Amino acid sequence: MNDMEERKCLADWQRIQLLLDKMAYEILAAFETIANFAVIGIQPRGVAVAKALHKRLEQFSQETLDFGVLDVTFHRDDIHKKVLLPNQTQIHFVVEDRPILLVDDVCYTGRTARAALDALLSYGRPSSIHFAVLVHRIRNQQVPIQPQFVGLCVDTIANDYIELHWQNQQATLYLVHRYEASAGH
Repeated sequence: MNDMEERKCLADWQRIQLLLDKMAYEILAAFETIANFAVIGIQPRGVAVAKALHKRLEQFSQETLDFGVLDVTFHRDDIHKKVLLPNQTQIHFVVEDRPILLVDDVCYTGRTARAALDALLSYGRPSSIHFAVLVHRIRNQQVPIQPQFVGLCVDTIANDYIELHWQNQQATLYLVHRYEASAGH
C-alpha cells in the first residue's frame, strides 16, 4: 500500500500578504505602543514569517524594532525521539524587561511554542511574551498554549499538515492531506 497525498492551496502570495497585513494591524491595535518590542522568529520556518511581519510592523508604526531568530532544538520534548539538526540563534539585543513577539509559521500542538518559551527565557526575562502565527491548526493543541495573533485558522486532522513555501520573496500556503491507499486501487 502506498501513501497518497492531496494538496489544496490555502493562500497564494497576494492572500498571504493580506494575512500578514491583518496580523500587523491587530498587533498595533492591541498595544498602546510597540516602540520597545522585539520580534523573534522561531527557527527554521518561523523566520520568514517573522521577517515579513517585522517589516510591516516597522512600516505601519514608523518604529524601528529589534529582530532576532531563536533555535529551539535543545528545548524540544521530542529531541530524544528523532535526529534534529540545530539552527543558529541570533539575538543581538537585550531581552530582559521588554516585550517580545515570538513568531512561527504554524501552531499545531503548541509544543514548539513551549520549547520557544524555554529557549527565550535562557536569554533573560521579558516583560511580556506574545505569540503570532501565520496558521493556527485548531483542535490539535497538546499543551495549553494558544497564539494571540493569527493570520488564518484551519481545521485539520492528524493526517494533515501545512506547507508554507517561500521562494523569491513570495510564498504559497498549502494544506496537505495524507491518506493510505487501499489495496487494489
